[in-house]
This record gives sequence, structure tokens and C-alpha cells, in this order.
Amino acid sequence: MSTHTSVSNTARLLNISAQRVRTLCRNGLLNAEKVGSTWIIPTQSINHYGLTTAHMIANDHPALI
Repeated sequence: MSTHTSVSNTARLLNISAQRVRTLCRNGLLNAEKVGSTWIIPTQSINHYGLTTAHMIANDHPALI
């Protein structure tokens, strides 16, 4: 198993957009490294982010309305 993955795979794993993944990388919320114009994301960082945000839900989420 690889220790790093791409933006598109990370987006699929977290069920968010690729643009959101790039924003998380830029803001340091995912521990990622930029190689040229490509973000390389450690799978451990994805797991950590998923665990720390799994309990969060937006106030305007349909489940709360």
C-alpha cells in the first residue's frame, strides 16, 4: 500500500471536491507536499483529517432542517 496519494483520490476518500482538497493542503489542514504543481498527500494525514472532522456537520445541512 502506498503511503501517499493524489488530490483526486483524497477527494474521493473524503467525499469532498478536489478544489477543497487543494485548499486544505494550502491551509495546512492536510499535511501535504507540493511537487511542482502537484500536491502529494500522505495517507496518514487523510486518516487524521477524516477522524478529526467526522463529527462535524454544517448548520444548514439538510439533516438539521
